[in-house]
Amino acid sequence: MNYAVVNGQNTTTNTNANELYAPLPAEIRHKLEKHEQTKTVPAGTRIISQGIPQAYLFIINSGSVELSVPSLGRSIKVAVAGSGKVFGLHAMVSGELPKVNVTCLEECAVTLIPKEKFTEILESNPQIYFAIAKVLSQDLRIADDLLRRIPRNSGPGRRFKNDKIN
Repeated sequence: MNYAVVNGQNTTTNTNANELYAPLPAEIRHKLEKHEQTKTVPAGTRIISQGIPQAYLFIINSGSVELSVPSLGRSIKVAVAGSGKVFGLHAMVSGELPKVNVTCLEECAVTLIPKEKFTEILESNPQIYFAIAKVLSQDLRIADDLLRRIPRNSGPGRRFKNDKIN
C-alpha cells in the first residue's frame, strides 16, 4: 500500500464540481486553482493516514475511496466517497492530525493543493471559512447519521453496506 502521492499522470478535470469550490466566488477558486496538482493514483493508495501529518488537501475528481478508522487494532470501514469529495479540511483548519484513513478503492484522479498554499489563501480570504464550515457540517451530519444506525449490540468490526458519501 502506498502512503504518499508522489507519482502519477497529469489529468484534466473540472474542479469546480467539488464540494469546497462550489460555493466559492470565482476569484477565490482561481487563487486555489493556481496551486493545484492533479495526479492519477492507483488502487490501494492511502492518500490520508490517521495520525500522520498531511502535506496536501485532497479533492477526488474520479474513482472512489474508502474512509476507515482504526479501532482495537483493526481498520473499520466507515463509508465510500467519490467524485467531488474533499479530504483533509479538518486537519488543515484545526492543526490536528488526521483521525481517519482514506484509501483509493480503484484508480483515482485527485487534485492536491499544498497545505502551505491553502493556508496562505485561507488567511487572506477568510470567506473561505463559510465553504469549509459547510463541508465539515455535512461530514458531521453523515457521521451522526452513521452512528445512529449502529445497533446497540454491534461490535467494533461491524461494517455498513452501501454507505456512500456524496
